[in-house]
Amino acid sequence: MFGAPVVACATVTETPRAVSGPGPGPGPGPFPRPSLEGLAAHRFGLTRFRPGQRELLEAVLAGQDALGVLPTGGGKSLVYQLAALFFEQPVVVVSPLLALMKDQVEHLARAHVRAVQLDSTLSAEDERSARARIRRGEHDLVYVTPERLATRACLAELREAGVSLLAIDEAHCVTSWGHDFRPAYLRIAEAAAALGRPPIVALTATATPETCRDVERELGLRAPRIVRTSMMRPNLHFEVSRTVNDAAKRSALLRVLAQVRGVVLVYTATVKTADALFAWLGALREPVARYHAKMTPTAREASRARFMSGAVRVMVATKAFGMGIDKPDIRAVVHYEAPDSLESYVQEAGRAGRDGEEARAVLLYRHEDRRVQQFFAAKKYASAKEVQTVCEQEAEEKGEAEGGAGEEREVGERGEGESVHGHGHVHV
Repeated sequence: MFGAPVVACATVTETPRAVSGPGPGPGPGPFPRPSLEGLAAHRFGLTRFRPGQRELLEAVLAGQDALGVLPTGGGKSLVYQLAALFFEQPVVVVSPLLALMKDQVEHLARAHVRAVQLDSTLSAEDERSARARIRRGEHDLVYVTPERLATRACLAELREAGVSLLAIDEAHCVTSWGHDFRPAYLRIAEAAAALGRPPIVALTATATPETCRDVERELGLRAPRIVRTSMMRPNLHFEVSRTVNDAAKRSALLRVLAQVRGVVLVYTATVKTADALFAWLGALREPVARYHAKMTPTAREASRARFMSGAVRVMVATKAFGMGIDKPDIRAVVHYEAPDSLESYVQEAGRAGRDGEEARAVLLYRHEDRRVQQFFAAKKYASAKEVQTVCEQEAEEKGEAEGGAGEEREVGERGEGESVHGHGHVHV
């Protein structure tokens, strides 16, 4: 998953757990290379670290906050998974997607690493059992969503168990989702404080310098060690094929499917296109699955499982099929339509060739496709008229509030409103 497998490692002796968080501190100092690499080989089958991994590991094991920007397939999850084997208390991983958590927990089970996820998919009995094991300290890693982390019950149990490290996976979600439909991302810093403020490591493959500054501010990182590696992947070959119409696009896609011996992931910009390509390829007897947000959760999971297991060769999907797709043998990623940003393109194309073997990233470019993203962009942001209306309403409400406050001050001065001023402070 993170590098070439070792031939034999039976003689490797695991390093004793040496760090007993929570809370930052000087730590035990730099870890000797045989210690980190020996355990990485023994548990994860690695012969070497990828760029940035060792630097981030040494930072978190020394009790330092860290921010890592590594390319898709660069082995970000190894940072906290390997670090967890050195701590006495668990590492808490905040992850945005249930499927991503499930995949990682299953992967860790195969490596004999004790991990558990707390989420809404667990039955009441399974959740009680998991929470009891966490309190007893039986897990190296605990996976939670930001919404679960924000609950008092979860924080109380994690605080009782102790937390050595708080890892924020897909950390760009803090800024891209936190201000929109997942505000719990903006409460992670508050949750960290409630847990005794353990060291925090934030990891992402998609972050401009501005996004990194936002993540650092929102998470309250303290003088973090920032590690940014190159997005270049020598095994990944980028191509652009100009197409004049949909028929030309379909012909170009068929050529790629004929040339590539292996798994192909096809991205579309809309659900409509994904459904159309799925039906068309199915009619051509191509083993194909589809994935988009308008499918039921059960149907999405079934499609994902078929693709990940190798039951089908081609997946046609919107950007909903994204984070946490750890399938190393994807030989080509085809963008049937242009994505919404350069950052999205780099991340999605980077899902090809994660095993280090040769792979292709093909963009089927048609000038008219820009209209689709322009339409989405227009819907994403408020119009000038809407902004003006909101500002006027805010100004009006502010004026009314100030007027009301003046009335309260007058009442208080007469000795009739002391209870109003002595109580009633609301902290939101």
